Amino acid sequence: MGPLSRENWAQRVATFRASPSAFMVGPEGEDLGRDLLSDLRSEKLSEQTKVSLLSLSLEYPAQLWPDAPAAEAAATSLLDTLVLLPPRPSALRRPLLLAATTALAAGGALGPTSGASRRLLPLLLGLAVGRDLGRGFGPASEQRPLQATACECLRELESCKPGLLGGCLGLLRGLMGQEGPIQPLSLLLALALRNTLVIKAKARAGLQGLLVAGNSLTEGSPWNWTLAEEGDAHLQPQAPSWSAAEEGECGLAVLEPSPEEARELRAAVAQLLDTSYLLTPAAQAQLLWLLGWAVRGLRGQPPVLFKPQLVRLLGTAQLTLLHAVLALKAAFGEALFTAQDEALLLRRLTLAAQHPALPLPAHLFYLHCLLSFPENWPLGPTGEEAVPLLLGSQLCRGLLPSLLHDPMALLARLHLLCLLCVEDEEKEEKGQDQSLRCYLEELLAGLRQRAALNGGPRALAILCFQASYLVVRCLAGQPMVLTPLTHGLTQLYRAQPALAPHFVDLLDRVGPELGEPLRVALRQEVVSRPGKDEALRWHLQMLAKVANEDAQSATLSFLQAAAAHCLDWGLQQALLQVCQALLRAGVGGGLADLLQVLARQLEDPDGRDHARLYYILLAHLLEALVSCHLEPFVVVAQAPTSYCIAIRLPPDSRLLLRLEAAHADGVPVALRTDDWAVLPLVGAYLRGLSAAV
Repeated sequence: MGPLSRENWAQRVATFRASPSAFMVGPEGEDLGRDLLSDLRSEKLSEQTKVSLLSLSLEYPAQLWPDAPAAEAAATSLLDTLVLLPPRPSALRRPLLLAATTALAAGGALGPTSGASRRLLPLLLGLAVGRDLGRGFGPASEQRPLQATACECLRELESCKPGLLGGCLGLLRGLMGQEGPIQPLSLLLALALRNTLVIKAKARAGLQGLLVAGNSLTEGSPWNWTLAEEGDAHLQPQAPSWSAAEEGECGLAVLEPSPEEARELRAAVAQLLDTSYLLTPAAQAQLLWLLGWAVRGLRGQPPVLFKPQLVRLLGTAQLTLLHAVLALKAAFGEALFTAQDEALLLRRLTLAAQHPALPLPAHLFYLHCLLSFPENWPLGPTGEEAVPLLLGSQLCRGLLPSLLHDPMALLARLHLLCLLCVEDEEKEEKGQDQSLRCYLEELLAGLRQRAALNGGPRALAILCFQASYLVVRCLAGQPMVLTPLTHGLTQLYRAQPALAPHFVDLLDRVGPELGEPLRVALRQEVVSRPGKDEALRWHLQMLAKVANEDAQSATLSFLQAAAAHCLDWGLQQALLQVCQALLRAGVGGGLADLLQVLARQLEDPDGRDHARLYYILLAHLLEALVSCHLEPFVVVAQAPTSYCIAIRLPPDSRLLLRLEAAHADGVPVALRTDDWAVLPLVGAYLRGLSAAV
């Protein structure tokens, strides 16, 4: 079949993009990659159409080349197409380089035994260093864009195989003083330097002159496949953090370069930093992180090299650069930042977060920076939070939350307010300053009032419970805050019982500091209602969560009154859920009487079967077995022909009983289990059933 026309390709590509997986399993899926590679050499298609085909290979390499052999063949074909291009200017050279690189990287074909890799790597390095590769690679006007693209491709390959360019450090460093694309070359050198340092540190080896400038193109193969094999841990230089676990995993702190190596390393870092102002903000941020990683892991190497950049960036308005400054603060602390630097940075963050014209994403970013300021780290027990040391309540007065704020901004400001309340706890105990705590209580009261509105949007209720959870998480040790919060939440339930699912979710998430008193208050609130309350289903749902052995009399009285009003299947199931909770809690005699009544009174046969089973369990099994071993269980009944009882016995045993209709000689019982050690328990259970009959 000949090459497809532009219209046919447009239709085919549109169909593929609509559902790549469905297209690839269809009749045309197998031929898509082959046809794409073939038609790239067709003279009937315009360069614009070919560029669109190459963009498809860049976006969906895993679908087009699903395995290493297919990726190897695709990269070889793409390189052949690149070589066959005429010497005139062409828009295909850079996409072809990117497509070949992507095919090898995504297909897992990159390696020393790959023919396409052995062709592509020297080509990319030759283009990156500006070597004349002949007329086949376009006129002189096209060389600079090709050089930048080659650097980007090499950076992608270095990311896939950390350490691959370890032997090219000297060559790449020598290019920094020449004319060429500064940004891609700087990022390439910084990434290769960082990866090499990490791998050498793990191997307890030195740099061995890798930073000394040399012409690797004439001194043998520059590709360090051995180093790449050692660094196959897929390091991720994009993440701006230096966690202790990450540092320990990489072992960077043990690297002790010789004086000559340290001098060469400092010179390379200084060379990159001196030209960093020419890069885009995002590229500068990544460069600073990569170099910060390199310097931080070297013993005896002070971060004074970053001081000029810090002075330049403390006044930046670019969010990415501000984030990089905070990363440097986290990495080096007082070794790089003076007290004046910290005060200036905090003041800038605080004032910027209060700007009235700030877009919401930027506002949230500044608040996140304040909450995650490097000094806002646990200094005591694990999990504790505190505001930055230099951030006081006076400076943050303009950042207090309000009901008028966007929900995300309100929660972030509330988090900051909670941390300030923790900081001012001693002052409040001495009676010096209670304004922050009072403001917090008023804000929570306003959120509850909005959540209690009849017909109000669900988002208001969600925000109220999110705020309550945040306060509990930050102020769990302050009863003066939790007591009014418990009282306010109880009043909210009294006004809006339909919020019961939100209360259940909150109880699942909070600790005992709020959970226990809130359970008691909600249980008292529910059982004080009449059983015929119109919000009965919400009361039953709540009671199933908070019911226990306490206040048995009031709980059972409420259930007995409610049973007469549980006329539909949903209410009956909710009532039985409460009985199940009481059964697990070990509630005794009064529950047995209630279950007997339900077994006779409920109209739904499934409900009667559940009530009868609960009664049998309560009457014939030990309390420990009921509360611990038979939870949860599911009964499927087809009365009166069969009953199936599925029981999970912790930690990992399962039991399935099938009871058929009674015959003259007894009741047939089928048993399946994955743990025969439970047979004595099963025997006791069946004897209990027999005695009940």
